[in-house]
Amino acid sequence: MDNSIPVACYAYSSDPQHFGNPLIEALPSFQNVSSRDIAQALRHKPEQLNKIANRRQRSLFLMALAVHTFIPLARHIQAHTFIDLMIRLGYSNRNPLQREDPSGPAGGKIKSYSHARSSMSMAIIGCSGIGKTFSVDQILGLYPQALLHQAGQVDPEKPVIQVVYLKVECPPDGSMKSLCASVIAELDRVVNQGYVELFLNSKRITLEILRERMTHLLNLHRVGLLVLDEAQNLVRIRQNHDVLFNFLVSLTNTLQVPILYIGTPKVVKFMQKDLRIARRFGNCGALFWDRLKRPDNGQKDEWDSFIDELWSYRVLKKDLLQIPADVEDALYNLSQGVIDILIKLFVLSEMRALELGMERLTVGIIEAIYKEHFGSVAPMLDALRRNDVEALIRYEDIRLPDTNFQEAMKVLATEVTSKTQAEQALSDVPTENLVEELFGLLQNARFSRTPELEEMIKSRIRSQTLADPAAVLMAVVEKLAAASVTLPQQANPSDSAPADAPIANAVETAAMPIGSPEDVNE
Repeated sequence: MDNSIPVACYAYSSDPQHFGNPLIEALPSFQNVSSRDIAQALRHKPEQLNKIANRRQRSLFLMALAVHTFIPLARHIQAHTFIDLMIRLGYSNRNPLQREDPSGPAGGKIKSYSHARSSMSMAIIGCSGIGKTFSVDQILGLYPQALLHQAGQVDPEKPVIQVVYLKVECPPDGSMKSLCASVIAELDRVVNQGYVELFLNSKRITLEILRERMTHLLNLHRVGLLVLDEAQNLVRIRQNHDVLFNFLVSLTNTLQVPILYIGTPKVVKFMQKDLRIARRFGNCGALFWDRLKRPDNGQKDEWDSFIDELWSYRVLKKDLLQIPADVEDALYNLSQGVIDILIKLFVLSEMRALELGMERLTVGIIEAIYKEHFGSVAPMLDALRRNDVEALIRYEDIRLPDTNFQEAMKVLATEVTSKTQAEQALSDVPTENLVEELFGLLQNARFSRTPELEEMIKSRIRSQTLADPAAVLMAVVEKLAAASVTLPQQANPSDSAPADAPIANAVETAAMPIGSPEDVNE
C-alpha cells in the first residue's frame, strides 16, 4: 500500500440515505458550511506583497499572481454543489455494508439491480479561456483524492483504496482505446499500484481487454466521480459516437460511477444534431458558463466581483484604490470578459509599467501590451465583440498560449530586474557617503567601528525616505537603546562623562548646519 494515502476517518452522516456508508462518511461534509466559507476555501492568492518591495520583487509577485490566483465566483459555488451531490448520490447506491452493493467484493462479478438509479452525468460547457478546467480542479481539491480503508471497513478481508475522483483528458482522436488507457494510467498515478506495467505494456492489447480492465479497476477502487475534460474530442470521429457513448452510459448504469463532462460549445452543436446522445450527455443537468459580462442595470455582477479583487492585487504605487473607469473599460473591451485573457493582460500591463518606471496603469500601456502580445487571439475576441456564435464554434481556443505568456513575462521580468539593479547601484553611492559621514560623527564621540554597527546603519539608511544623517543616527541610537545594546567605546581612562553623553553630542553635531557658528548667524 502507498503510505502517502491518508487513512479514512469517519463521521456519522445525519442523512438517512448516507448513514452507515463508509464511502460517504469518510468524505468531508459541507452540509453546514456556508457559501462564503466554501468561497474562502476555494480562493487562492499569492503571499501579501511587502509595502516597500522594489520593482523586481513586485514583478515576481505579478508572475505568481498569474499562475496561482483563483478568484471564486457564484458559478463556482453552484458547480461545487452539483459535484458534491453527484459524488454522494453515486456512493449512496454502492454502500459496501449492504448486501445489494453493486460493487460487491473487490474483483468479483459486477451485477446490476433494477432498483439502482439511472446513469448520472453532468456537463460544464463554455468557451475556452473562462477557467472551466482550473475551476473544477479547485473544487475537487476540497476532497481527498484517495483514502485508505482498513480491512473490515469496506471489504471484509482486505484494505481498500477509495478514489474519490479521477480526472482525465479525452484523447484528441476521440479513440475509446486511448480513453481507457488514459483512465488506467491516471488511476495508477493516484494509487501507485503498478497498473501501467501490469495492464498497458502489452503491444497486442485489444480494446475489449482494455475496457474490461478499466471497468474492473474503477470498481475495485470505488471511484466516486469520473471527470472527462476536453469532451469535445469525443465527437470528433463520426463513427465512434454511438459506441463510445453507449460504453460510458454502461459505466454509469452498471458501476454507478457519475461522469462529469467538461467541454466547449462544439459539444452543444453536436448534441443538437443527435438527441439520443444529448439525453445521455448531462442528464443531471448542464452548466453553461459564459464569459464575464458587465451588467447593464448598474447592479454588481460577476464581472464587478472579479475585477475588484483582481485590482486589489495591483503593485503600482500611484494606482488609485478604486479602479479608474477608463482602465476598467480598456480591460473589458480588450479581454471581452474571458478570464484567461483578462488576468494575463492585467499582469503584463502592470509589469510593463514597472519596466517603464511608471507607478500608474494607463489605457495606453494596456493597449500597447494587447497589440504586442495578444495578436493570436484577436480574431476570437473580435468574434466575441460581434457575438458571432458560428465563428466562436469554429475556433478551438480563446486563450493566450501559456508558452507565449511565460515568454512575455520572462522578458519583462528580466528588464525590470536589470533596471532595479542599476538603480540599486546608484543608490549605494550616497549610502556609502552617508555611512562614512555617520562613522565620522561616532568616532568623534569615541566609538569604535564594527561590522555589526555598519550593517545596522546601512539598513537604517535604506529605510529612510531622505538621507538625513541626524535622523538615521537617531534611529540607530533608539534601536540600540531599545535592544539594551551598548556601543563599543574606545578606551579613554580620563573620560568621566556618562555613556549617553557622546551619543547625544554626536546627534547634536549631526543636526548642526555645516559651517561655523558665525556662518550660521550670517
